[in-house]
Amino acid sequence: LGITDPVTSPTFALVNEYTEGRLPLFHFDLYRIDSYDDLYAIGFLDYLDRGGIIAAEWSENFADLLELEDPIHINIERVDDTTRRITIEGVEV
Repeated sequence: LGITDPVTSPTFALVNEYTEGRLPLFHFDLYRIDSYDDLYAIGFLDYLDRGGIIAAEWSENFADLLELEDPIHINIERVDDTTRRITIEGVEV
């Protein structure tokens, strides 16, 4: 995407925006979002219309809503202290 800033988890901010790249990246942490009202309150639905990439941690909390957006699912599984298994679904790689 051409983003040069470090991309970090938005644990406390709920969303980090990176707009200096080829496409904007909106990185959400949905772990503490408990309802659709909360999702609406943080402006998540507005981000869907902004023409960027949304990366959503804990996306399974709102899987039914996100499925409408034809998502790509990336799962990072811890195998051991130094190994991770990454699976990608929803796109040919």
